Amino acid sequence: NITKIISKTFDSRLKQIDLYANQASEIQHRVLSRLIAGRSDCMGKKVDYFSISNYEDFRKRVPIQTYEEIKPYVERLRAGEQNLLWPSEIRWFAKSSGTTNDKSKFLPVSKE
Repeated sequence: NITKIISKTFDSRLKQIDLYANQASEIQHRVLSRLIAGRSDCMGKKVDYFSISNYEDFRKRVPIQTYEEIKPYVERLRAGEQNLLWPSEIRWFAKSSGTTNDKSKFLPVSKE
């Protein structure tokens, strides 16, 4: 029966979706902890990631920034400097197709 085959295929995915729905807060906390752990890059030192232990600390310490505010870091990364916005090597840049000011932006891409 095709329904049984399809059902078995989607069962594991549905369990995954339920897990994310029921444990969203815990999962987000683990992801945040992983992303800020050991951040020895320039930005990590600037906002002292080592002392951030929860979302409230992160929210208070890490400002929302526009592309224009981090553009000097991006330009330095494009020139080959490392450990500015992320602790691992940046070798690639995604180029936006244009924005509200009609200028493309270069977005750093790490292996992670």
